[in-house]
Amino acid sequence: MERLQGPVRLDFHDAEMPSRSHATHARDFVLSDRQRAAAPWPHRGVTIAAADADAAVSPRPGATLSIGPFVPRRPWTGDADEHRYSHLLIALTNAKQGREAEFDDWYWSQHFPDGLRLPGCYAGRRYALAPQGAGPFAHLAIYQYDIAEIGESIDELARRSGTPEMPITDAISPVFQAWYIQPVNEWR
Repeated sequence: MERLQGPVRLDFHDAEMPSRSHATHARDFVLSDRQRAAAPWPHRGVTIAAADADAAVSPRPGATLSIGPFVPRRPWTGDADEHRYSHLLIALTNAKQGREAEFDDWYWSQHFPDGLRLPGCYAGRRYALAPQGAGPFAHLAIYQYDIAEIGESIDELARRSGTPEMPITDAISPVFQAWYIQPVNEWR
């Protein structure tokens, strides 16, 4: 668990297997095959790296977008395990202007628990952009999955979203990003 305990930075890139990052405690991921087929994203991979909360964002060579650092808001919910997950879901969001408290209350009390009930999800954690951080999003959620076929969870998320099983607030900005990603190497 030590790798994702503190602040994290996300570097999005085009390479399937990017060159080694200069960052310590980093791991490379690619979009799941199912998700990549569903939408043409401007990048195919992401590196999640431990970050100093006081450090400025420094994109890795070849990154199309670098954001963070994001600071953990609470301990992991669920039984987090860095060696168990087959996929992560990373979700980047913002509140509508002036509705931060309403958005945050909905996310903690409704959406975050709903996300943890998706098939294969066993742990999750929310982060906030550090005050000196950079990037288009102020909120990050990382969910860990242990599931043979991530498509089952993707289908269930699509089915539940906006229903009584997973209500959506109008306090969330319509501009958000969410990706199911899978690791391509170990933490280094």
